[in-house]
Amino acid sequence: MLREEEDKSAIAYLIFLLHVKFEKGPLMILQVRGLNRCFGQLAAIKDLSFEVEGGEIFGIAGPNGAGKTTLFNVISGTLRGSGEIIFDGVNINGLRADQICHKGVARTFQVPQLFSSMSMFENVRVGAHFGVVGGRNERKNISEVINFVGLEGKEKAACATLNTLDQKATMLAAALATKPKLLLLDEPMAGLSPFAIRQFLTLFQRINNELGITLIIIEHRMRVLTELCHRLMVLHNGQKISIGPPKEVVGDKRVMEVYLGVSHA
Repeated sequence: MLREEEDKSAIAYLIFLLHVKFEKGPLMILQVRGLNRCFGQLAAIKDLSFEVEGGEIFGIAGPNGAGKTTLFNVISGTLRGSGEIIFDGVNINGLRADQICHKGVARTFQVPQLFSSMSMFENVRVGAHFGVVGGRNERKNISEVINFVGLEGKEKAACATLNTLDQKATMLAAALATKPKLLLLDEPMAGLSPFAIRQFLTLFQRINNELGITLIIIEHRMRVLTELCHRLMVLHNGQKISIGPPKEVVGDKRVMEVYLGVSHA
């Protein structure tokens, strides 16, 4: 009898979630509102607003200097900007990077940021220790993420001896070890071979589908973004010029003029 009541409660909760999603719209894990960031007189981000739905893969593209990495730095707490950054219902703008990480935001960098003299395992352990306050079963968590990214058997290797793909995978594993809800990926496939890029694309899809982590990815290759992402935003001079389904964004006249270098007379 008790089991039947539990089942009824679970079904009722699922119906409630579906009602929320379809009656009130998708649940947004990240809402950026009127964000600005200046370096002296240079405005790197100008009155930027956008939303990311929980569970989606959201792409960001734009030419060099568009403000993409600056945006990640502000969201993750490395830099401060004015405006609102609502993550999981809380304004995190102005919090320290460690506080933001503890709330569930992790990131990677275009160039792997690792302790080169330490082993791969110890680098991932740093992420696990930094990201999970009072976390239990730390070693189990580390082993699971190492296996997930395909680095099993290389735990004792010094990071300085790893190839580029394995260094990027180590950085990714360290980010996953923080148990994030939102993962920011800054050009994670830069410098990789076509085969390695294909491996990473599959891995990102698994992170999203199997671990339920929302991804925001900065990438220059439009073909990669159109294949991987649910939605895409293009920045230019710190401003949003287009956002929507990737195929629609790629066909946007402003995107072709600014990002692809196509002129329309």
